[in-house]
Amino acid sequence: MVHIRWNGTSRDVEERVLGLRLGMSDDDIREAVARYLDADPEAVARLVVVRTAHGDLLLRPEAVFG
Repeated sequence: MVHIRWNGTSRDVEERVLGLRLGMSDDDIREAVARYLDADPEAVARLVVVRTAHGDLLLRPEAVFG
């Protein structure tokens, strides 16, 4: 499962819907998500890709502290 936080919304999408395969780079994942969201790839490129211990992916904006 891929959890995407984008423009104030959250959604869960199955890897197959995004066309993801095992071993894809973070950049490849961001490109697939940009296509799915019909979003500017440069804007999606700022998302952080987190790989969970359970094998899921989380794409979220970078956390800003301070």
